[in-house]
Amino acid sequence: MSFVNPAFLFGLLALSIPIIIHLFNFRRVKKVYFSNTRLLKNVQQTTTSKLRLRHLLILLSRLLFVFFLVIAFAQPFIPGTEEGLKSENVVVYLDNSMSMSNETEMEIQALDQGIDMVNSLVGLYPEGTRFLFLTNDFGPSSNAFKGGREVTELTTETRATGVIRSVEEVTQRIQRTLSALGSESSEIYLISDFQMTTSGDPQLWISDTLHAWHLVPVTAAVQANVYIDTLFLEAPPVAGAAMVSVVAVLANTGPREVQDLLLQVYVDDTQSATTSVSIPAQGTARVNFDLPVPTSGLAACRLVFEDFPVTFDNEFYFVVQPGKKLSILEIKNDPRPTPVERVYGNRELFTIESFMQSNLDYGVLDRVDFVIINGINELDRSMTLALQNYFDRGGEVLLIPGPNPRIESYQPLISGRWLERADTAYRASLALPDLENPFFESVFESEAKDFNMPVAGRSVYWGADRTALLKYRDGSPFLSKSGRVWHIPVPLNDAWTNFHRHAVFVPVMYRLAASGSDLGGALYHSLDHPVIVLQPDSLMPNPRFKLIREGEELIPDQRVIGREVVIEVPRFTTGNGFYTVLQNEVEEAILAFNIPKRESILETYELQALEAVFKEMNQVKILASGSGDEFVKSLESRYVGQPLWKIALVLALLFLLVEVLLIRFLK
Repeated sequence: MSFVNPAFLFGLLALSIPIIIHLFNFRRVKKVYFSNTRLLKNVQQTTTSKLRLRHLLILLSRLLFVFFLVIAFAQPFIPGTEEGLKSENVVVYLDNSMSMSNETEMEIQALDQGIDMVNSLVGLYPEGTRFLFLTNDFGPSSNAFKGGREVTELTTETRATGVIRSVEEVTQRIQRTLSALGSESSEIYLISDFQMTTSGDPQLWISDTLHAWHLVPVTAAVQANVYIDTLFLEAPPVAGAAMVSVVAVLANTGPREVQDLLLQVYVDDTQSATTSVSIPAQGTARVNFDLPVPTSGLAACRLVFEDFPVTFDNEFYFVVQPGKKLSILEIKNDPRPTPVERVYGNRELFTIESFMQSNLDYGVLDRVDFVIINGINELDRSMTLALQNYFDRGGEVLLIPGPNPRIESYQPLISGRWLERADTAYRASLALPDLENPFFESVFESEAKDFNMPVAGRSVYWGADRTALLKYRDGSPFLSKSGRVWHIPVPLNDAWTNFHRHAVFVPVMYRLAASGSDLGGALYHSLDHPVIVLQPDSLMPNPRFKLIREGEELIPDQRVIGREVVIEVPRFTTGNGFYTVLQNEVEEAILAFNIPKRESILETYELQALEAVFKEMNQVKILASGSGDEFVKSLESRYVGQPLWKIALVLALLFLLVEVLLIRFLK
């Protein structure tokens, strides 16, 4: 046993005071005379014996009271088994990612439990200790040491954020900051749920041996969760469309099936659709719903469901924009009108520009949604290079060969397939396509196996292709996609095929054009990918973009590249929800932000797993978490020892009470 204040043990000399008082009783003796001396002798013997016992008990209780009182002031303790809590510089990292909104077994949020532990940790160190406190935002306050009171104030401002940091990223930041501040040795505490999907590989977390590291896992009570894995449009809305079909894929990380989960869709805060879905255990489920296409502006949409107790990801935000005309470019060698011009002749839906190959201005490629190369036998090198740049910007092309194609000029555009000249005598009927493929949804009204399909020959062949959207009856491909190029094997003229005169030609060409466009834009953005590219209809002189939401205003880093504006949204100040983009105070767009889906996968590293990883690293300790008081007790028992002063104080008060009772009742 050791003492925090051993100098107080000199107070044990005060034990002599009750003894002196007992030995030298200065009270005067009064004599009483009785007529019967025999009776007086008996009374005197009995009284003296009782007085002696009473005085000895009172003396003993006084001695024990003084003894334990002195011991309490000396603060005895049983020393801890390890060294710790002695550094003048302490670093505390608190994970405030959205997964820390989950509840622990104590029925409080993990973030609140972490804040409680930070405050308890601050109170455990001496008054002059300097603290470096940081959270996931890596804000300016995390660049300098602060006093314990300042750290406590910072914890009151800590909120859950969508910013994700791996543990390796956090430890590297701590090491750089300590090096900049000139701190040679510090004690570092990492308080987190250590989520598997966001924390990274534990083997890479800590490589520094200079500092003492303490990992404090905060364990959630429930790890089962339902979240939106992805959401997309089945087809981009085109001009004139009244409805758009939205597909949501939901994931269930729990061990049990989720049955009849109710989903509600709100468009501009008005409920527009309701459906339900059952999701298998450890699986996904797909659900479709139709939403009205806005006539102007963007529609702010929310997909809402109820999943307890994990609620931070129960809302998913996205936007739908009105349909607009598709811009089509046809490159051809025949000046006469072509089937392509006729199929895209609806001026309400399409804007088509048709150029001869020899007269093509490659600058047109910057403003079109879809390119069709129609009946050109040989592609020159300059066109190939221009199309490669078009692909880099996300564009798509439909390649329709000429009757006498130069295969080697086509090959640079088509990646992953080897083209060759086909037998020109080949002619066969096309097979009925896979009607469950979303590409053909609403194209065919009947699933009759004897549906009359087009007949086509073949001037180009590229081998077997299981992914082809359209095939001949013998299984060889007719309509395939290679990279960003759609291609068919036959020219669109009557000598080769009747495909361009068949009823299926129009919907197929419409779907191809829509697939090559970005009419739907980005439905949503993730908070961990803050770089956003906008394509405004027009750029004002000296454009200045900013984001606003409910009185909050953000001016992000931005730069203009051609017709595009690249915006870098500050991650640590952005939350999930809708932000309106203003260009020089004029509304330009609406952006929807969502929590990264890896935050919703709540599986964490368990205490035993962390101990196994770091068992060979003496500078790394794993601490069990709990409430603030439990956390402090575990630290004290490990590094300070077991304090005994409270027991000594209780015993001192107990013997003081014994003395009072002896004086009062023992006559």
